[in-house]
Parts: sequence; C-alpha cells; structure tokens
Amino acid sequence: MRELTDIVIIGAGYGGMYAARSLRRRLRGRARITVINRSEDFVERIRLHQYATGQHLREVSLASTLAGTGTRLVIGEVTAIDRAAQRIIVHTGESIAYDRLIIATGSFGTRPAGTHGVAAMTEAEVLRRRLEELDGGRVAVVGGGLTGIEMATELAEQRPDLRVQLITADRLAHDLSQMAQRHLRGTLRRLRIELTEETEVRAEDAGWQLRTPSDVRGLNADVIVWTTGFLASPLAAEAGLSTDDTGRVLVDDHLRSVTDPRIAAIGDAAAVLTVDQAPARMSCQTTVPMGVTVAADVAREIGGASRRRYRARFVWRNISLGRNDAITQFSRFDDRPLPVALVGRPAVLFKELISASVARTATTQALRSSKNENVASGLS
Repeated sequence: MRELTDIVIIGAGYGGMYAARSLRRRLRGRARITVINRSEDFVERIRLHQYATGQHLREVSLASTLAGTGTRLVIGEVTAIDRAAQRIIVHTGESIAYDRLIIATGSFGTRPAGTHGVAAMTEAEVLRRRLEELDGGRVAVVGGGLTGIEMATELAEQRPDLRVQLITADRLAHDLSQMAQRHLRGTLRRLRIELTEETEVRAEDAGWQLRTPSDVRGLNADVIVWTTGFLASPLAAEAGLSTDDTGRVLVDDHLRSVTDPRIAAIGDAAAVLTVDQAPARMSCQTTVPMGVTVAADVAREIGGASRRRYRARFVWRNISLGRNDAITQFSRFDDRPLPVALVGRPAVLFKELISASVARTATTQALRSSKNENVASGLS
C-alpha cells in the first residue's frame, strides 16, 4: 500500500485556502493535508478597512468550511519550523510532521507606538472601537498606497462627522494612469479629505510632526492610522530559509524555497518575480494563482510529473473609494498601468463581483474544479 504524503499549510488566508482546496481535488487518497491557522475564522483581509469603519463582515468558520473534506485543521500559533526533523511546532507544544510544507503566512503591518493599523483583524477591531468613541474629531491616515487610500475614503464616507487627512511621502497614486489619478483626486475632494503629499510623519518628543524638505509642523489628530511598511512573518528566516529584506522567502520558478525544496511559499510570504524579472509587490492579486500553482506542482511531483514555472502576472488594480465609488486600473502583466481605467459605479460592481467570488470559492467545501480558482486578478 502506498504511503500517504503529509502536506502542511501554515496560514488559512486566500492563498492557503486555495492551495488546500486544489490539493484536495488533485490528491484524493494520496495525501494527508493539514492547515494550521492562528484564528478560527477565515478573514477577508481586503475588507478590514470596512470592518474598522463599523461595517459588518460575514463570519466564516474554518472548521465549518473544512468539515467533511478530509483536511485537518489546527488552530494555533506556529512557533517554529524544525527543518531537520521536518516538523512544525505549535504554541500548544504539538509537533506536526510534514513531507511538503507550504508557507502562506501573509504579511503584517509595522507601525509606531500610538498608532492604529488595519493589517490584521485584531488591529481592525481595536481601531473600530477607537473610532466608535469619537464624536467628531480628526483622523490622519498615513500612507498613500492602496490600503491608505481605501481606509481614508471608507472612513470619510462612513463617518462624515470626522475630518480625515491622507498623508503620503510621495505624490499620491503616481503609479496609476492620468485618468485614474484625476478620478481619485476628484473623489478626495468630494469626500472632503485633506490630502498632504510628499510629507513624512515622524514621532518627536514634542509630538507627531509633518516634515518636508522645507518645512516642519505639528500633526494634530485624535487618531493616526498607519498603513505603510509591510513585512512577512519571521518564521521562515528563523528556520534558516533565505529571505529578502521584507522577510519574504526567496523562491525558485516553482515557488520552492531556494534553501529547502521541500518547502514552498506563496502570497505575501514569497518573493516572486514578475514576467519582466522584477520583484513583485505584495498583493492579493498574485496570492490565489500562487496557491493554485503550488498545489498543482506538488501534485505533479508526487505523481512523478514535471513542474511548471511560475511568474507573477498583474492584470489590474481594484481600489475601493468607499461603498459607492472605485477605480479599476488596467495594467500590463508587469504591473505598469495602461492609459485606461474603469471608474465610478461600474468599477464598484466589478470589484465586488470579483472579490466576493474569490472569497466564496476559497471557503466552499466543494472538491470540484472551479473557474474561480483562476480569478485572482480581481483583487487589489
């Protein structure tokens, strides 16, 4: 009787759940699949800015999602990867053996003390409670990337009683097309968001300060939301795997660690290249294809077939601007923007269709193949 292969996935976000789903379908009866996650629920991370502003998000239990699929779920914090013994150590003391390991731990936000974040559900919960305490006042959102833009616009729309300021160290959305930039700036004016560009925010003894090459002034805010600086989990580096300066695992063309081919990394945990050999940014858009790809490659390897090369391909960036406005910036595969963009209500409907479809497919129990497995490019 053929011995089963033990496959362990650390992380049950978009990438981890798509990998588990695809592995179940491809390796029925040939592998034992274990998913380890720190929380009991699947978190739609791309919606955490909505939750922070008081909106309701659907609750999806991982136990219910994986019930009856043959996939084992372990709720716990992974404290170490013992590569020599090929075992995962959980905070409870449990030791879980693996033949193949998939790291899908995502990323976390780095922020100064005294600020709030939305990179994790725990952060979003704290920010939500703090915003609920405000009866008027001023909120500063630091960071002009997609997270900062979505946070500022969502907050301004949901809480018109607050004065919202968006602060960026660069020129806002300089990597979007002119069409998208015009629409974004028009939306900020409509929502009465104060935009401060090419300005750094620093904590000094006298308090928070706004700094430009020619000026220094104080930052007056009741709440500061910090949306810059994302790092990967330190687990991989602590296990001796080669990583980049953000902690992402250096992987080969098949998403395997260049240090240990028994270990693969996907999503924000992996340092992948785009089609033009440039480092790809952390993005939900590439996470799902990586989950599907690594599952297919592991299945091929177990079956004795050759693997396929992976390259990150971008198609668009979906940016929500509150519940009633959005931008879909179409792009080349290398993430450079095309001159055209979808804006307004059509972009809202488009983004919602893709985002809901991807989340629904990640959390369905169905074992059959789904076209939605390849609909990753709708994520921002």
